[in-house]
Amino acid sequence: MSCRSSRKISPVFTSNRSVNGDIQVIAKMKTMGHFSKIGRAELDSHADTCYAGATAAIIEYTGKTCYVSSFSKEYSAMQNILIIKAATAYDDAETGEMFMLIMGQALYFGDRMENSLLYPNQMRANGIVVDDVLMHLAPNGQSTHSIYVPGLKLHGCLSYLPTCLSTQNEIENKTWLILTNEIEWDPYASIFAESEEIAKSNIPTPQQE
Repeated sequence: MSCRSSRKISPVFTSNRSVNGDIQVIAKMKTMGHFSKIGRAELDSHADTCYAGATAAIIEYTGKTCYVSSFSKEYSAMQNILIIKAATAYDDAETGEMFMLIMGQALYFGDRMENSLLYPNQMRANGIVVDDVLMHLAPNGQSTHSIYVPGLKLHGCLSYLPTCLSTQNEIENKTWLILTNEIEWDPYASIFAESEEIAKSNIPTPQQE
């Protein structure tokens, strides 16, 4: 159990994605949100995928599922977790404008999770700049503590964005910010380690500088 909070177990691991014959891929699900559902979209580097919680509305099904297991074998894996495209509403505190934060290839937990989890590396793989270093802990103060634009807040030491469940009208008419795309996400693909080795090989040695 995480020492930070009794509400969350981390890290968590997901299985390979598999097709569920009982789930049909649909273009859009009509979901009516209620502003009584408010929460947080927290950055979580201990997860391996974005998780859509109670403040996320389903936009599309992928037709695939996976199972989710925790760090300990004492906890049973959760079976047949839906992989979806989801939206959660975020109000810019400075401008008052509402944005739809879009999570492609997210795992859907709905009311089973009060808050959503944003996996930084899945967003980075989509080209999003994620600076999750706290400003007061950054070397020489070089941190914006932001996702693309300044705006991250803190809940204890957890970085998050305040979000709420959106209505269908808002999903269709508000500006979308695509945090993660719809390309199938495999957090354990060999390309990550291969790309890291290439990046390391391109770092100049002291003799080359």
